[in-house]
Amino acid sequence: MKKSIVLILSLLFTLLAYSQEIQYEDVVYLKNGSIIHGMIIEQIPNQTIKIKTADGNLFVFEYTQIEKITKEEVPQEYQPKEQKAAPASPYVGKENGFEGTVDLLFAVQLEWGEPVLGMHFIGGYRFIPQLYLGAGTGVEIYSEETMLPLFVQVRTDFVKAKVTPFFYANVGYAFGWINGEEGSDWGGVFMEPGIGFRFNIAEHFGLNISSSFKFQRAYYADYYYAPYYSQNYHDARIQETYRLFTFKVGFSF
Repeated sequence: MKKSIVLILSLLFTLLAYSQEIQYEDVVYLKNGSIIHGMIIEQIPNQTIKIKTADGNLFVFEYTQIEKITKEEVPQEYQPKEQKAAPASPYVGKENGFEGTVDLLFAVQLEWGEPVLGMHFIGGYRFIPQLYLGAGTGVEIYSEETMLPLFVQVRTDFVKAKVTPFFYANVGYAFGWINGEEGSDWGGVFMEPGIGFRFNIAEHFGLNISSSFKFQRAYYADYYYAPYYSQNYHDARIQETYRLFTFKVGFSF
């Protein structure tokens, strides 16, 4: 007996749950053969009814036009599906506004294989996610001279994602001086295109890894000894073009 009661209750709960999932609608059958599906929102007994269809249309019929009114199950293909919340998109960095960058750099002179160490500081404004314009400075230490670059930077992001690839170009002038030798260094212009990736860690913080190819022009005066002339020291204006492969690690804020 107890098992029968438990079985009956289980069936009742199952039917109740199933009935709650099924959706019903009002259906008005007219004498002219038309069938209207929707929800009756107003009914005056023995006079008129007002029914609203799924697309928002309203119809009013007199009882003399109606064959019958029923409540029927909505076909499965017409039932509204449960809307799932879209997953939160990963942080993709700033849309616009001020943005600063600090980079540590390691470079190699391709002509002689000598290392170059340095640091860059850049501040600018992101007008749209794909366009950043800034100005920067820093210090670059070569084996025989030190450069103080002043430059403008244009940077663009290829896609908006948590890991954002980007392209940038630095153009400017680097002032220089000789390290521990007699002479003077006027530096020169440079151009530096590069590519990299920004890992967007927080809303206002990202880790940057990039590499570039730099062309650096340098002019300097070198003094040399000439014992057979009345003037013992002479100077020569020398021009150098450095070609460097650069690797940078830094952060944006």
